[in-house]
Amino acid sequence: MLMFLLGLPNQFTQWCEAVIVKLTERASGSLLCSSAGSSEGLLQAMIERPSQHILVSQQQPGSWLHRALAAANGRCVVALADPRACVAELAAAPGSTLIDVVSGVANSCATLTSYLSLPGALVLRAEDALDAVAMARSIAGHLQLPSSDEDIFRALDTVPPLDPPAVATAAWGGPFDASELVLINGALAGYAEYFSGGSLGDLVWAPNLFIVGDTHQRLNSPIDTTGRGRCLIYAPYIRLQPGRWTADVTMACVQLGGSKDFTVDVATNIKLTEILISVVDQGEVQTSLPFVLDPANESAVEVRLSINHAAFEGRLALGAVTLKHQRASETGLLELLNTASHA
Repeated sequence: MLMFLLGLPNQFTQWCEAVIVKLTERASGSLLCSSAGSSEGLLQAMIERPSQHILVSQQQPGSWLHRALAAANGRCVVALADPRACVAELAAAPGSTLIDVVSGVANSCATLTSYLSLPGALVLRAEDALDAVAMARSIAGHLQLPSSDEDIFRALDTVPPLDPPAVATAAWGGPFDASELVLINGALAGYAEYFSGGSLGDLVWAPNLFIVGDTHQRLNSPIDTTGRGRCLIYAPYIRLQPGRWTADVTMACVQLGGSKDFTVDVATNIKLTEILISVVDQGEVQTSLPFVLDPANESAVEVRLSINHAAFEGRLALGAVTLKHQRASETGLLELLNTASHA
């Protein structure tokens, strides 16, 4: 028997996994937990343990699993929480860096979004775990694990309870200063809206998610454009859900000493779109780059800003990059299919 748990990298997902393990042990014996990231990996686990119940648990599930579950009307459990609370939980760990944590949680959010609408998905939210018995009963019923009330009570007795912050997620922002809140809210507030039943809001990538081309360090101040033509700024290598997007980019330049040409492009493992910008001596420029992400393209997204020719002076600042997801329409779906067929 195959079971699937998909969730954010947080304590709530770990709790759901532990509950599934204990319920399965009581219902039918042992359970093999696998993090198989491909159909080949899952098939290998099934071949090695042909009679074993297997739980596939993933924080960034791939499109291969979505296709399989959709085709077979398969059942899965999706564990959600406010992703900003997930950041607060992970950022408290020793050795963690906030930018890496935010990027990782954003990647998880992007890959989970398509699973919420699967007919076989049981979507659980951390704030509902206050009633652990009801949640465990829902899990058992959805995964078709025969479980009496006694089985559920005994299973929960062996699972460590969730810490209060893992359930009461509304107070997640306490440990962070104003600039950190801008970074977290920008990258994740849109997903928080979506996971609460709303539409996917704008995603805003703060400048410090980006990297300076000359130093390969995080962008935290204006940069010098002096030198040969080159990539000035790149990153943040964060995944987005498939579909039609627009990237709104703002940049400002001073003391260029004449007219200079810049290129802004959006790329994954392939270039998706680009635009040429000309600035005379100084000015602020806002531009929008529409692009389409093919469902088969699971690479992270980067935005690159390059100066096309040598410059003898000048300074440049990058503003936040805003990503807007366009709701699918008939025209949009046709465009998506045409793009995929020519990729």
